[in-house]
Amino acid sequence: MKTIVCDAQLDEDETIFSLDVKSLYTNVPVNEAIDLACDLLYSQDNVPPIDRSTCKTLMKLAVTDVSFLCGGKWYIQKDGVAMGAALAVILANVWMKSFEARLSTQEPLPNDLDKCPKCQRLVTWSGYSIECQKCLHWVHRKCTSLSIKQVRSMSNAEYWDCGCDSPFAVAKVFGRYVDDILRSAKTDDIDNILVSVNKLHPNLEFTKERLKDDIPFLDMYIKASDTGHETQWYQKATDTGLILSFHALAPATYKRNIIQGMIHRIFNATSTWKEFNHGLDEAIKMWEANQYPPQFYHPIVKSTIDKLIGEPAAHVAAVNKEKSRVNMFVMQYRGKISDRFSRKLRNVANLSVVFTTRKMKTALPSLKSSVDKGLWSKVVYQLFCSGCTSSYVGQTTRHFTTRLNEHNKPPSAFFEHTLECPGADGNMETKILDRCSDDVKLMTLEALYINRIKPALNRKEEYRMRPLTVKL
Repeated sequence: MKTIVCDAQLDEDETIFSLDVKSLYTNVPVNEAIDLACDLLYSQDNVPPIDRSTCKTLMKLAVTDVSFLCGGKWYIQKDGVAMGAALAVILANVWMKSFEARLSTQEPLPNDLDKCPKCQRLVTWSGYSIECQKCLHWVHRKCTSLSIKQVRSMSNAEYWDCGCDSPFAVAKVFGRYVDDILRSAKTDDIDNILVSVNKLHPNLEFTKERLKDDIPFLDMYIKASDTGHETQWYQKATDTGLILSFHALAPATYKRNIIQGMIHRIFNATSTWKEFNHGLDEAIKMWEANQYPPQFYHPIVKSTIDKLIGEPAAHVAAVNKEKSRVNMFVMQYRGKISDRFSRKLRNVANLSVVFTTRKMKTALPSLKSSVDKGLWSKVVYQLFCSGCTSSYVGQTTRHFTTRLNEHNKPPSAFFEHTLECPGADGNMETKILDRCSDDVKLMTLEALYINRIKPALNRKEEYRMRPLTVKL
C-alpha cells in the first residue's frame, strides 16, 4: 500500500482521503454474504470437498440465530455477524469486496446505474437482470443474448460486460482492508463520492476523513510532502505498548516472532530509511520496556533486515528445509530443556516441533477429592419409580439432596405417584442428567430433556409445551 501511495502522481486538485463503514459487522446481511462466499468458493479450480448446498447450510448454522445475554435476558441476533465469530471477518470481507468496483471509481457514481444502457428503461428486481462489470449499469436479460438458464447459473464471482467501453477511471490510489478504505479523488468530488457510495446498499453507511497535512491508515501515517507523499509507522494514542514479557514462560520462537513481526510491519509501513530507523527506535523502546535485552533482539533485527533486503540463499534453504518436515510433534513447553529436546528431535527424527503453553493441570486429573453428588447444585436430574416405568425430570439450583428430600413428601407429583403405584417399595432411583452454572440455561436444559424423554410424571404444561426448535 505504501508503494501505491508514494508512487501516485496526483494532480493539484486531487487529494487522498479515507472511508470507514459504521458498525460493519452488525450490518452485514448474513444470507447475502453467505451466497457471495459460496460463489467465490465454487468458482475456483479447487472447490471444497462438499457440495455447495451443504457448505451453505454449515455456514448458516455457524453464523445465524446467534443467542446472546444482555441485561439478564436472552436474545437472538436476527441479522449481522457476531463479533468474535470465526466466520465474521471472512463474510464481512467478502461482502465488502462485492462493492470494490464502485468504491474505486475516480469520479462519483451517476444516479442512473439502475437504467438499462440498451433500452434506457429502469431495471426492477422483479425481472432477470445482470450487472455489467465495466460500466456498472444493470442490464435487462432480454437486452442481452443470455437465456434465463444462463443468468441463473452465473455466480457473483463470474465476469460479464455488456460490450461497452468503461466510462469510469479507477482512482489513482485505492486500497481496502475489510471496512477501512483509502483512496484518491478530486477535492471537489469528495462530498459527492460520499453521497454516491452511501447509496450502494441500505446497510452501508460510510464516514470520511480527508488528508490535510497527514492522515492515519492502519499501520501507516501518510504525510504530504513537496515531492508527493511519505509514510511512517503509526501507533494509536491508546496503544499501551504491552507485549509478551521476555521473562514469560513461553517458547523463544514466540518472542522471536514478536520481534520479526514488528520489524516487518515497520518496513511495510515506512517509505524511507529515515522513517524506518525512527520506527525501529520506537520499537526498541517497547521491547526494552518489556525486558527484552539487546543481546536477544539485535541479532534478530540484523537477520530480519537482511532477509527483507536480499533474501539470501541460506535463508531460502532453511525455509525449504523446514517446509520439508511433514511430521508434526506437539509438546508442552517447560523451559530451556524443551528447546534442547526439540533440537534433538529435529535432527534425529526430522520432525516439526510445535510448542504449546497449555498448563499441565489441564491435562491431568484433579488432585482434589471429588464432591459427593448429593452436594451438587445447579443440576438437571431424573427420578425413577421403583414399581413402574414412570419417571420425573426436574432441575434445582440448590443441593441435590435438599431437592430429593422435597420429593419424599407432598405436594410432590413423584411422591403422590409412589403412594398410588402398587409396585412402589419406597425406594427412589436417581440420575443426574446434566449440569450448568447459568440459571437461565439450566431451565432450558430441563425443558430440552423433558421434550426428549417425555416423562409421565411431569405435570407442568409450561415445560412440556414450551417450543424448542433447532433449525438445520
